[in-house]
Amino acid sequence: MQVIPHVAAAAQQTFVFQRTPSTISPRGNAPTDPEWSASLAPGWQYKLLREFERVVSGAPAESEILRSEALLARTAFVNRILEHLSPDELTPDVTAEIAELSDFAVMETLRRRVDQVITRKEHAELLKPWYGFMCKRPTFHDEYLPAFNSPNVTLIDVSGSQGVESITAKGVVANGVEYEVDCIIYASGFEITTDFDKRVGIPIFGVSGQSLYDHWRDGMRSMHGIMMHGFPNLFVAGGLFSQTLSPNYTSPLDSQARHIVYVISALHDRGALSAQPTAEAEAAFVAEQLEGGSNPFAVQFGGSPESCTPGYYNQEGRPTAQRRDNRLEGYPKGADVYWQKLLDWREADELEGLQVRR
Repeated sequence: MQVIPHVAAAAQQTFVFQRTPSTISPRGNAPTDPEWSASLAPGWQYKLLREFERVVSGAPAESEILRSEALLARTAFVNRILEHLSPDELTPDVTAEIAELSDFAVMETLRRRVDQVITRKEHAELLKPWYGFMCKRPTFHDEYLPAFNSPNVTLIDVSGSQGVESITAKGVVANGVEYEVDCIIYASGFEITTDFDKRVGIPIFGVSGQSLYDHWRDGMRSMHGIMMHGFPNLFVAGGLFSQTLSPNYTSPLDSQARHIVYVISALHDRGALSAQPTAEAEAAFVAEQLEGGSNPFAVQFGGSPESCTPGYYNQEGRPTAQRRDNRLEGYPKGADVYWQKLLDWREADELEGLQVRR
């Protein structure tokens, strides 16, 4: 999405080999109003991040910025319906049905946008996403769809073969046709579903000599998604096993960074040399993850991993597969609850669950 508009504007001919169409919402990029920027009080970004997490979990938006965000259109749709229902009527089945209907409405709006923007009808049908809004990463762009109106851009559907067939000395083979090209740009997404040690490539060993990857062999284990038993003074930020998959990935990173800074400062103030979670504290956090709670897919996104197209959200269509270190076991109660959990732990200032060595 980020590459194609620029390549299309410069190349004599651009071939786009597409496995699955993306959801393309308007981005509405515009210059920042200097008066508005000057009016922002210190701490505005942190406050906005916290509100964003609450809104995507179903709370109504208070700030004008979030009320206008395209990403929140589905949540706003849900909230409008919920306003007309009493608490007694909000059974799990009713809530799931409302979320699904709202998801249909948002996706149909995005498909209509394709028809409004694309003048080449042979491209329009191929660019319409057919899955739930959060089955794949939502994208936002103002120039992506118009690029497919250019005569030098050819969209090639490779969904039937799940990708191109082969690469030759001359170019790319797809659907039995060889396309001669001068340059191939691989834009196949994130390397996220292979084993963690293959992705990181850094040997990490604990005090017992055990590899961190062996520690995670049957599934990632941690306390707060940040510290592991047997690995003192090791902090991991951004692990996909620590919090819900927030639409704004920097929000959980911010909460984890604040948590790590607190732990290091608290240990320093106590004259400690090292700290690690107890085995019991680590096991308790994993149990909290696995016991569930509100399912982010079912409640926030109008569906379940099983209803989505194959991808890394559902282990390529196998969400019930054996627990592995590449499974996305996010914090089931949502990013905002995760933030509050860490904040409450810090405010207690007891380092509960940590084994401290002085």
